[in-house]
Amino acid sequence: MRIYSIVLIIFALGVGMVCAQQEISPLTATNALQEMIVKMPTAVNPRIRLAMLFATNGNSARALEVLEQAQEVIGRSNTTLLYTTGVVYLRDYKFFEALSNFKSVTTIDSNHFGALCNTGYISLIYLREPESALLFFKRAQMFTTNNAEIYNYIGSAYIEIGTYDEAQSYFSNALTIAPENADYRFNRGMTYYLMHQYDRAREEWNAVLSKNPEYEAAKQAITMLSQEKSKE
Repeated sequence: MRIYSIVLIIFALGVGMVCAQQEISPLTATNALQEMIVKMPTAVNPRIRLAMLFATNGNSARALEVLEQAQEVIGRSNTTLLYTTGVVYLRDYKFFEALSNFKSVTTIDSNHFGALCNTGYISLIYLREPESALLFFKRAQMFTTNNAEIYNYIGSAYIEIGTYDEAQSYFSNALTIAPENADYRFNRGMTYYLMHQYDRAREEWNAVLSKNPEYEAAKQAITMLSQEKSKE
């Protein structure tokens, strides 16, 4: 059972988000962005937004083509282009290509928050290297304050390492900031379970289901706990 939930950190889509709010079609948005690129060929933002528009509409190949063209025009050391290329690869489950781009970003800018977080994400979820992931998450934490998702990242790494009391502390910090977040509460319940505090684990998972009755992981966790209790 997956015992934590974390998400990718990506740049906002800018024009793409505005188009969605104004109910502009993807084709209209694409044409508008392409016109902007013609008028401002060395501008980064229109190319980023066009690439992410393609990516979010399921055309990763076209997104990567746009980003490759942008690097040819703007340069291959632009961290925004490198980072966005990594995000597109990650959305397409091409983890090693994504990691290569994120590492290129941190080589240029060792404090790049998104690249640090996503490198940690890949290290934790796909490479199964929680110690390495923890280092990236802890470094990212230095550049933000009261970020619940970073606390959740760090707690998740501590769960994999097996330091459950540290994990519980970080999930509690996340819940202090975002008390209604079901993932953070589920995760804290898992730390109680792993520390054999079964009643507290059940309380957390029941609290999750009281507000999110379709939260499948909490249902499975309570069933698992009940089955273990019946064997005692």
